[in-house]
Amino acid sequence: MLALAPFFVSLAMMPIGPTVRSATFTEAMQWELAAASPRIASVGAQQDTATGVTIGQRDGIAYVLTAEHGVPGTDERELHYFTKESYPVPARKITGAVVAFRLSEPDIAILKVPVGNETLPIVKLAAAGARPKKYPLPVLSIGCDDTRAPFGIIDTIRAKKLVRRPLGKVAFFWETDTPPNPGRSGGALIDATGRVIGICSASQDGHGYFTHLDEIQAGLKRNGFGWLVENP
Repeated sequence: MLALAPFFVSLAMMPIGPTVRSATFTEAMQWELAAASPRIASVGAQQDTATGVTIGQRDGIAYVLTAEHGVPGTDERELHYFTKESYPVPARKITGAVVAFRLSEPDIAILKVPVGNETLPIVKLAAAGARPKKYPLPVLSIGCDDTRAPFGIIDTIRAKKLVRRPLGKVAFFWETDTPPNPGRSGGALIDATGRVIGICSASQDGHGYFTHLDEIQAGLKRNGFGWLVENP
């Protein structure tokens, strides 16, 4: 079992737009994914940012999945959403987002975001049976380096790893080729169908680590958000 280091290292460059050339992940798909991936800032400390992915909406509330360590404390959060027309400037900034629940071992959290009658772009979680089983596997990660707009990086899943967390607890993570930059914490890992199979958590020994789909689904179900796991 591997213990993750609490830091990030990478030299990835910010592109002009959020898309990268890929035969698997079309340009249109990447724009849709970027639009559903808000930059998350603390109202009390704007320099501290993370990334999220909007995975559901109900009764005027959007639900954003992110990394637990990316939303520390109890500060109110402000979410910045981008569109193709506004990029790289936010099209909208939504205040009042709060952490609905957090789990430290798998490093996941859900934000409740008040949106009223507004409809936000959504990316669904992959079904349990659709999780990757053979590696290496090409994937796409979406994230906001530092305080920048979201953009994609083509990555590769190398393995499923059982990782030792603080206090000796363990959780499953995907190990990828590319270590993430600061700000990408909580950003989605996407499979070829455009579904979420993980979220950015950490880096270690030149690799990225993303919370495994099984951990995300189990955490949502245990905390009253099982409806976000169900896929039409």
